[in-house]
Amino acid sequence: MKSILKFRVAVALLSATGLILPIIPAEAKTAAAALKVGTIFPLTGELEAYGPSLASASALGISQVNAAIKKNKLTGSCTLAGSEDDKTSAAGGVAAATNLVKKKKANIVIGSMASSVTLAISKAVTIPSNVILISPLSSSKNITGLADKDTVFRTFPSDLKQAKALVAAMALNLGEDATISIGSFETDFDNALVADFKKAWIANGGKIGAEVSWNSDVTSLKPQAEQLVDGAPDGWLLIDNQSTMSDLVRALSSTGKWDPASTFTTDILNSKALIASIGAKYLEGMRGVTSTFAEENLDSFQTLFESKFPDLTFTGYEPLAYDAAVLACLASVSAKSVDTKNLIIALRKVSGPKGTKYSWQKLDAAVKAIAAGKPATYVGAWSEVDFDKQGDPGLTSFDLFTVTSGIPEILPEDKFVVKG
Repeated sequence: MKSILKFRVAVALLSATGLILPIIPAEAKTAAAALKVGTIFPLTGELEAYGPSLASASALGISQVNAAIKKNKLTGSCTLAGSEDDKTSAAGGVAAATNLVKKKKANIVIGSMASSVTLAISKAVTIPSNVILISPLSSSKNITGLADKDTVFRTFPSDLKQAKALVAAMALNLGEDATISIGSFETDFDNALVADFKKAWIANGGKIGAEVSWNSDVTSLKPQAEQLVDGAPDGWLLIDNQSTMSDLVRALSSTGKWDPASTFTTDILNSKALIASIGAKYLEGMRGVTSTFAEENLDSFQTLFESKFPDLTFTGYEPLAYDAAVLACLASVSAKSVDTKNLIIALRKVSGPKGTKYSWQKLDAAVKAIAAGKPATYVGAWSEVDFDKQGDPGLTSFDLFTVTSGIPEILPEDKFVVKG
């Protein structure tokens, strides 16, 4: 009995002095830490048509990586700290971020959609708190230059890159010296994209015709349509959203002076559902640019998303929110830590371009490789990201698509690579 007591005392002393390590079950391998991810999206307000689906896509990514961690019998986890509504406003976003960071102790925040909201969140909450923010959709070029201590990332390219891609596509198809009339919805995104396009188009030798804008209070777009066709421009650039695109296109068509085949837009029209709701006959030949993605990936992800969330609308942007969340979780597996500095390093490691590539459908294998310290690149449901030193997607390429018989068809021969 005395010998047993002496043994127990000896073990206690050795353990207390760090000379003996606790026994870890063989099946529990060291890997991720316990990462908490919070999401902020516009569940109400002007962009509420997108928010619920984006939030659900992020939550899906978090749950799938967490399941892969458990399947590989690794310690740690990646869980949803909370899903907040920014109400499509800067004040709403700051309140949501404060709740996630201060009360729910989120290590990484995914959000938001509107650039104005993301900028407000980062400046007021995440940067001062040294918490990583990953935006799936905010595209303002002002995000690139933030004094953010390297804590702000995004999976979608900036307005400036999209503007350059539009200039390249329109110059190729309409001529470098063409006169372009511009119609746009009044939002931070639209205003910034118009400004960047105008500057780049004029610098490239082109001319600007009419400039017309509107907001959600508009009751008829016929006056704006008449202004856009006045003077017979060589082409048009339309930067609109789902709420008014149908009225705009129909108003333009009614003038008898508008040609959709000489009209370009953003990736908003890369949607069969939106084309159908507007009416394919009004859009035949209309073109746009979209950040390059694997079309088969998008189709597969849409099938999965709609099976998981049958009551939600798939807008086409959900893969970006999903990828942002997956990258956050994979970073914790790589870093084996929730320390911000370590997570920043890990985000760049798992986003590419070095190492074996693992698709969004191979998360079990990706987690296993990353936990083992092997070089690995996550290839998302949208695309590979390869975060650059500013936290933006690295080398970004854009595809040109055209509406043909109600289908947005990618033109594989027309690809525009934008650097910087």
